[in-house]
Amino acid sequence: RQAVRTGMSEGLAAIRREVEALGNPEVSLCMRYVLDQEAGTNPTIFQAGGPMMDCDSSGVLLPERRLPNGRGMRLADFVAHANSVAAQLEEAHVAALRLYTTAAFRAINDPLRDQERRRAQRPHPLPITVALIYDAAGWLRTASAQGRGANDTISLFRGLCDAVPPPGFMEHGGTEFAPMSFTRDVDVAVGFAA
Repeated sequence: RQAVRTGMSEGLAAIRREVEALGNPEVSLCMRYVLDQEAGTNPTIFQAGGPMMDCDSSGVLLPERRLPNGRGMRLADFVAHANSVAAQLEEAHVAALRLYTTAAFRAINDPLRDQERRRAQRPHPLPITVALIYDAAGWLRTASAQGRGANDTISLFRGLCDAVPPPGFMEHGGTEFAPMSFTRDVDVAVGFAA
């Protein structure tokens, strides 16, 4: 635990070190994009028929990733975003969350869901990044609960593909061991379920 806390205090350097040690070219590309590039500038498409990172299905930069001057946001812009400021997120927290929104999410989620890894007590390959995501999600949740509209009802959607709930799930429920992404746009969820 202490190594993770120390790593968290090292910020972006710790994320870079972890991702480079992982040795996954796809995750490394996503990390460089998040840390060093403007949103919407990387032409890589990770899902067959899917959009470029931070773009819609037509390849147009998403409005929420665009600055008033039309330029794509960089990491510093995401750190300065009102939600990040309200939650008092540090640069490394925002970078970890942004990394999760890329194809790197598999390198984050798959080990968290790997029960064999848990039983063998093998560490997650990206423990600092996971800890930063965990902290950031909690701080964002707290800030959101104190903001306007905190008690408003919203509909969220999640796209699942080939998902079969385990026996007893519908009766007793269950726990997800990894972060889960949701959207307010049902078409986006359907796209992920395809």
